Amino acid sequence: QSYLVGLAGEELLCYEIVDQYANYTSLSPDEKAQIIREEGELLRKADIVFIPNASFMEEKSRSRSHTYVVSNTVDVSLFAKALEQATQIPADLEKIPGKRIGYIGNINDWTDCELLNYLAQSHPEWSFVLLGRVDGTKKFQDSSAFKTLQHQPNVHFLGWRDYTLLPSYLKGMH
Repeated sequence: QSYLVGLAGEELLCYEIVDQYANYTSLSPDEKAQIIREEGELLRKADIVFIPNASFMEEKSRSRSHTYVVSNTVDVSLFAKALEQATQIPADLEKIPGKRIGYIGNINDWTDCELLNYLAQSHPEWSFVLLGRVDGTKKFQDSSAFKTLQHQPNVHFLGWRDYTLLPSYLKGMH
């Protein structure tokens, strides 16, 4: 929220962009315009801007020369633990039957619930394990596709897990 900038007497404003929120398909034209307007204001006010990939650079650096790419990366040594024999599969995952197909990340407006519903209905022998916060818009959470997905017997929403536990969950996907 750009109107909050300066209210705490801060001396430096760092703005980290993690996604192209204005591109969410569930947004109304007014919501999209508001996001674009507020992000533009934040970009003008920010002393430094961090973006997740170089494809954002041209658009996001127009207003601010101090824009830097901080790539989304993976901790290879941590996730290699998924391949180690000593890594234990968590009990909540172990009890889920069948072939486990996993997803780790936020569950929101970008989640293709129609596709997941189709797959879950077409392959009841598969279990879909979703790890992450449900943080979509109200419109997303109220959608019939998301509500249907929540009631699929072979779709399991396990919620957020600490980053250090993710390799043990990945080990249990097969």
